[in-house]
Amino acid sequence: MADPRARHVSQTASQTTTETTDDTSPQPSDGADRVHVCRSTTLPRAQYRFYRALLLAFLERGAPPDRELLDQHARRFGVDLEATLTTLATHDLVQRHPATGAIRAAYPFSGMPTPHRLVHDH
Repeated sequence: MADPRARHVSQTASQTTTETTDDTSPQPSDGADRVHVCRSTTLPRAQYRFYRALLLAFLERGAPPDRELLDQHARRFGVDLEATLTTLATHDLVQRHPATGAIRAAYPFSGMPTPHRLVHDH
């Protein structure tokens, strides 16, 4: 049986894009190469893929991705890391530590303990 946490991220990703295909790649929205992430935000496809990988890293690690992993994802998707993180933060898709720039949260994931808990019946 598939990990239910992975199913949740997949559902979240499919709900935040306009349409998905069999390979879960979102279809372009308004622009030729832009993807709807939420009601008010579109991202270039490469930045969307980076963002999705960032979300999956939270799920897989149980913590925010570190700088090394972010660098790897930036190279993998061909995006400028700082420009992409700035874009994501501007659109409130991620929150960064003001002094270090480290990822602190990427909705629905938090890198810091919160009073919110997920209860899952096995």
